[in-house]
Parts: sequence; structure tokens; C-alpha cells
Amino acid sequence: MRSRIVYNSFVKLTIDGDIMKLNASDYTKGEIMKILRQWTNLTQKNFASKMGKSKRTIEQYEAGAVNYNIEFLKKISKEFNIEITFSKKK
Repeated sequence: MRSRIVYNSFVKLTIDGDIMKLNASDYTKGEIMKILRQWTNLTQKNFASKMGKSKRTIEQYEAGAVNYNIEFLKKISKEFNIEITFSKKK
């Protein structure tokens, strides 16, 4: 079974004025992590280094094999100046 962040919610990502709005129920947590990393234009290795994680951990996050927490999302947001907004679908 694929894990999801929140059913019936939206994830809005903003970086350098560009906005991407995702329906979280359409993506796994791993897919959302991969989208975040790709938005930084970094390889898994470079992203991992910036975030203080191993490349293997980032691979596992993106594959959905290991879950990340909200604190890690906050760290990504701060490090890359990405606004991450979760809002419940009305």
C-alpha cells in the first residue's frame, strides 16, 4: 500500500515566486519528497549533503521505504526558502 501525507488535502509549494499546487491524495510521500528535491535542482547526493542526511536515506524517502517527518519538511523549507503549505480540501 502506498503511503500518503494527508487525504483530501492540497500541498502548495512556492519557490522564487513559482507556485506548484499538488493534490496530496494523488501522490505518495515519496513522490512529494522527490518533487521537492527536484525543485531544488540538486542530485540526491547533493540534496542529502545539504540536509545532513545520507544519499541512501533520501533514496529511501523518495521510494517510500522510510517516512520523513514534519520537522524534515520544515528544514527543507528553511534551507531552500520553499514555502510549504498544507490545506484541507473544502
